[in-house]
Amino acid sequence: MLRSELTGIVIAGGKSRRMGAEKGLIPFNGKPLITYPVQMLGKVSAQVIISANSNSYDFLGLPVIADQTMGGGPMTGIYSGLLASETEYNLVLSCDMPLISIDLLMHLVASAVGCKAIVAFHQGFAEPLCGIYNRSLIGELESHISTRNFKLITFLETTGARFIEIDERLPFYHPNFFLNVNTPQDIEIGEKLLLTGRL
Repeated sequence: MLRSELTGIVIAGGKSRRMGAEKGLIPFNGKPLITYPVQMLGKVSAQVIISANSNSYDFLGLPVIADQTMGGGPMTGIYSGLLASETEYNLVLSCDMPLISIDLLMHLVASAVGCKAIVAFHQGFAEPLCGIYNRSLIGELESHISTRNFKLITFLETTGARFIEIDERLPFYHPNFFLNVNTPQDIEIGEKLLLTGRL
């Protein structure tokens, strides 16, 4: 898949109760947390957009897309991002997983052609905010949102998504890829992993 055929969508969300601030702006190893997915997506996609109900990310110089409907969490963020996208395939990343690697993203991209959705599956859990979503899903997302069925796992299961195992069989694998930065303690853990080269 060519870069021009793929849009990157960062799900930035809003204020984190556990962080006490806008999560994407929290410093991580000297940079705002949101810069990590933005930089990663910029390496594999022609355009990067941010799904957020805030103007806090205007400094990045990227399109910031507000939710078209409120209250649905990440599902409405993905839906709004797909509406704004101009490409069939869209690589979605949460702003709070700074340890994702370019190799992992390229692995997803290489497996995405012909799929309506493909998401990472790690240690028994799906990672719906690390996956590729086709714009053909817009109508199905609208149906789930209209009935306030906002669970992404349920949506993916009912739409025939492909779950791709991320494990030690892959040459680039590391168990900390999907570390979610939700608390100050998570920041400390993640920064130590970066500084010690354990990625």
